[in-house]
Amino acid sequence: MDAFAHPQWMNQTQIGYLSLDSTVEVVEATKWSRQQQLANRPVEDIRAYEVCSGGSSNWSLRLISNGRYVSFEAFRSKVDAILWTYVSREIYKHPHLDLHQIMGIKDDGVQQDWDAKLDTIKKFGDEIVKFVESKAPKDPNQQMLEQMEKLKEENALLKQQMLQSTSGNPPPAPSAPARPNANAMGPMDAFVRPGNVDTSKAPLDQYRRKPPQPALLSSNSPKDGTPAKIRDWIQGNLTNSDQENLQALTQTIQEELAAAGPDEQPAIDKILVDWGLGTVKVNKMKNEQQIKLLAAVQFLKH
Repeated sequence: MDAFAHPQWMNQTQIGYLSLDSTVEVVEATKWSRQQQLANRPVEDIRAYEVCSGGSSNWSLRLISNGRYVSFEAFRSKVDAILWTYVSREIYKHPHLDLHQIMGIKDDGVQQDWDAKLDTIKKFGDEIVKFVESKAPKDPNQQMLEQMEKLKEENALLKQQMLQSTSGNPPPAPSAPARPNANAMGPMDAFVRPGNVDTSKAPLDQYRRKPPQPALLSSNSPKDGTPAKIRDWIQGNLTNSDQENLQALTQTIQEELAAAGPDEQPAIDKILVDWGLGTVKVNKMKNEQQIKLLAAVQFLKH
């Protein structure tokens, strides 16, 4: 059994990231092909067992010998080949794990409706990809930012508890500020204006992302943290009216930071990361640029 498809498929000029010459007739000499004794041999003479893991004892070849359907897929590494072959083999060991039933696909041999079947299979595969992503190691910078934010929250809580124990009277619960009529709001009325900082809330609380608000900066953010790139991004994303109000809101955030005590200073970089900005970009930004970008995001979240 030939390891490769019919020669007509070799007429493709590009498959994935590999450019193929339609006149290819022999296996190119590489370190791997020489080790496998395949170098410079005619492609049509390569047998399936010569390129299968395990040679003639390969599980797929045993299926062929029993007259069962087999589809050969090319993997870019041995880890990929072993993992997905193992998963497939283990699934077939459990009769109740019928992929056709799980995905709601009829195994009727009909070829005409494969576009719809393919869409269903891809959606099922996306769920597997999400599971694999959950196993990926976290960015160490992200973990450090989360730990720093947690320590600051613990310090703020401890300070509040100490004040309560010394005064004997618990501090009054913060009251929610009155919100003006939404129909009468101007472009800046949704934010605290300069000189009118609300100290009853946690610092910068109203500028943090509140689920289910999307992480806007994950798909649209400045190219880097330099003042020029941030200015270009602001001009390309904010209306002229919002740009006129940006300086006032930036001043408001600076005043709120100044009003907060040393132990209550919020981590602006952590807030921006929560809005979707990459840790590499935020770590290279100066504090002034972080504040300006945080202010700009507020005009896009409404």
